[in-house]
Amino acid sequence: MKILVIGENAVDIIIRANIDFSKEENVFPEEKLITPAGTGINFSVASLQLGLKPFYFCPISTDEFGSSILQYLESLNLQFFKAQSSKPTPLIITLLNDEGVRNTIAMIRDTSYTDISFESFKGINREFDFAYISGGIITERKPQREVLKIVKHLFERGTKIFFDPQFRIGKGVEGFLDTCIKILNYAQIIFGNESEMNEFPEDLIQKGINKEKVFVYKRGKNGAKVLSKSINFEVNGVEVKAKDTTGAGDIFNAAFLKEYLKNGKIKESLDFANIIAAFSTIRLGLFVSSKI
Repeated sequence: MKILVIGENAVDIIIRANIDFSKEENVFPEEKLITPAGTGINFSVASLQLGLKPFYFCPISTDEFGSSILQYLESLNLQFFKAQSSKPTPLIITLLNDEGVRNTIAMIRDTSYTDISFESFKGINREFDFAYISGGIITERKPQREVLKIVKHLFERGTKIFFDPQFRIGKGVEGFLDTCIKILNYAQIIFGNESEMNEFPEDLIQKGINKEKVFVYKRGKNGAKVLSKSINFEVNGVEVKAKDTTGAGDIFNAAFLKEYLKNGKIKESLDFANIIAAFSTIRLGLFVSSKI
């Protein structure tokens, strides 16, 4: 099963420390990590490690950070379209406390992933059974237009679309919500946490449910639930000592789709994703294990 992945790439700088912003002090991190990331990369790597066959499509910068991303993907034998951009790599600085609570500084404006284009996509000489779209890539007008063209093209060719709007990244960005709504209309399964789902117009979710769409609500430590025309089901959270929640939502999505594409069972997929995502938080950085 070939799955196309469209979502931004970045470099994460993760710092875990006892930080008190109320006073000026020299902080010595307990742990730190600099690693390739972004919702598109995270989902691609997680799905690969879980046994899917992702193909990543998004421009990667020609700068040094971009080179590290290319080397990372090549080291994993992860297939990707080798389109590059002269714009800089997005940088995400994440500050974590001892409970895994995070604050994020996102330097993403006018960066490499905004050079994504439908014309480049048409140069890919292959068919895809499924496509996963991360809304993290539609934070500017150009990628909004181009990604929407790609999604419409895939839908018309019979590709099943899975979508995570990623409102935490694009909330407040001009055109973001409207583009998410348009993509949602093409999608079969939509992921998001409860506050993100509430960003959609109130009647849109019900209309989607009536059209056989599946809405997956991620609740972090409180578990997850799924709503569809035939299913209203939820699972409780898994108790773990969380150290880093970065990428847990992307891992959840990958685990859910891995199980769903294997057996088509929504409840089992939700339970599997809930467990895998919970245990992904016990270490710094992206951590995926299907043996838990």
